[in-house]
Amino acid sequence: MENSDWYDHVVAGIQYLKTAFKGRSRPKVFTNELTYNLITLSIERLLLGLSLYHAKPPNHHCLGSLAQEVSKVEPMDIQLIKNIQAIDDYQDLCSLEVGHFKVPNDMEIGSMFDIAKEVEHFVKQSIERRYATSMKTRRTLIHFTRAYAKRDNYTSRHP
Repeated sequence: MENSDWYDHVVAGIQYLKTAFKGRSRPKVFTNELTYNLITLSIERLLLGLSLYHAKPPNHHCLGSLAQEVSKVEPMDIQLIKNIQAIDDYQDLCSLEVGHFKVPNDMEIGSMFDIAKEVEHFVKQSIERRYATSMKTRRTLIHFTRAYAKRDNYTSRHP
């Protein structure tokens, strides 16, 4: 926990995902393209926060690269890494060539939400597990857990 910025990134990631979930009820405003961008921002912030939590600033912010770097300090399921990379491939931001963007359909957006929720759970569990071992940070754990409880209450009422 060398870098305190990690917390702000994790909370921002949670908020981006929450906004994307809320936006599903307003499809004329929250198009699939906007929802995709919110989901990717959420995953980026969550993984960046976990990386900073371990005091390992990432070299790249592309989702696939972030997932690979995080998995070096916090073991991550290989399928989750592949799923994160698949989301990244829609926009191909890290390519040096002129990119393309395929707008995901509703079913693909639904799958991306599932992946983002899995990333959120992974980050939450990783940090909470580390926190539980440190009496020094127990006060921060309470605030961190409350932030997730608010988000979990929302998603349980709005699947």
